Amino acid sequence: MGLQVRYFMPPNSVAPFAFYFFGDLLNDYSNLELISTISTMGTFQKIYRPEIYNANAVAGTCYKPNLKNVD
Repeated sequence: MGLQVRYFMPPNSVAPFAFYFFGDLLNDYSNLELISTISTMGTFQKIYRPEIYNANAVAGTCYKPNLKNVD
């Protein structure tokens, strides 16, 4: 497909974000577009399937998702 991927994890987030894109991620998109995308991704992690993303707690040093968590 020709897509590239970059992973990004904002401070105090619950899971890393993956950006799949063509071209140059930082130069082809404005800061507003990237910030909007990050905000949307963070919201979806909290709303959609929080048990997978463990959206009720900040991620640790090493990300290891687990479906056996109480929440």
